[in-house]
Amino acid sequence: MEPQLVELIDHPDLARRDLGSLISISHIGSDAAPSLRLRLLRRLEAVGLGHVLTHTYGASELGLVSVLSGSDYSTRRVDLVGSAGQPLPGVGITIERPDGSAAEPDEEGTIVVASAGAARRVRTSGDIGYLDADGYLHVRGRAGDARGNTACPVFPVDVQNALCAHPGIRYAVAVPTDDGFDALVIPMAGRCVSTADLLTFVRRQHGPRLLPRSLVVRSDVPLTEQGKPDRTAITALFTTRAGVDAALPQVPLHDTPHAVQMRTHR
Repeated sequence: MEPQLVELIDHPDLARRDLGSLISISHIGSDAAPSLRLRLLRRLEAVGLGHVLTHTYGASELGLVSVLSGSDYSTRRVDLVGSAGQPLPGVGITIERPDGSAAEPDEEGTIVVASAGAARRVRTSGDIGYLDADGYLHVRGRAGDARGNTACPVFPVDVQNALCAHPGIRYAVAVPTDDGFDALVIPMAGRCVSTADLLTFVRRQHGPRLLPRSLVVRSDVPLTEQGKPDRTAITALFTTRAGVDAALPQVPLHDTPHAVQMRTHR
């Protein structure tokens, strides 16, 4: 899970330990933003461990579906850093349009998996994604979490990717709302960035479509028993006015154990 992955790779002792026997660090899921994964790869490469990161994608009813590792998962393949890799042997992946027909390469649709581990043809939890021309799977997210128009939907990972690309943000989790997304952000230790700077950064890179509706700043992420971001608990943070909404657009984002809520403006 990416919260534990961030803690591990950002650990201050990483460069001081003998990790020559380390073969692989594996993370599973589809929520790790490409900008976050790229930062972690650069951190590992800086200590001679650029080859150890492996990303897997799967579902409980199917087992593992695809894997990204080795030379494919490196800073030299930025085009693949956000992907879920290629299907494992014996696994077939197709992308379906709403009418059930097969999508073309790079066309988003419902991810459908057929494998020896599945009792029948199963749609993997309603995930949306696409296969590129080389057969690499790119997972966008749950269909129910998409916002915006159907021609160009926005998923939580898009907002997370935009926020994590800021050099002052260590980690981010976006949760869908009725009219967009709220986001929890964790600043880099010792770094200070204003909310205005963060939102201006996102707007300049992507326009208003990836701006979160509200931000909560914390030093940790609420987690489920499985170690995943607890999106129910994160959503609940936005129902508690821990700060003054519109009065905080210039407040620096510090590494703080307390949640501070800020209403953003599009």
